[in-house]
Amino acid sequence: MRPKVLLGVAVLGAIAVTATLAVVARTPSVLDRLRAVPADFTAAYRRREAELRTALLPDDDAVAAARADVARRRADGRRFADGRRFAGVDGATGADATDPDETDDLPYSFY
Repeated sequence: MRPKVLLGVAVLGAIAVTATLAVVARTPSVLDRLRAVPADFTAAYRRREAELRTALLPDDDAVAAARADVARRRADGRRFADGRRFAGVDGATGADATDPDETDDLPYSFY
């Protein structure tokens, strides 16, 4: 081969090796990434749990308002939307307190 071609290939090779080493030195190693996996997983898990808790569980004011509404309805003797009465504090309000889902009278049979 010609000496100029060999010299050009050597210079380009050296530049490529230097650039590759510079890029590799800036990226974290695979072992560092593997070591960080448990901590990353735990952090992501806790973040998601906090998101779900705020989305699914009502705040204290909403719970207090709902309890006050139920107590007011019980005191007034109001009924549920489906006609059942609110159960008293001791749960005894007579026949109206029977849950229709708990009876054995089904409109159809499985046999």
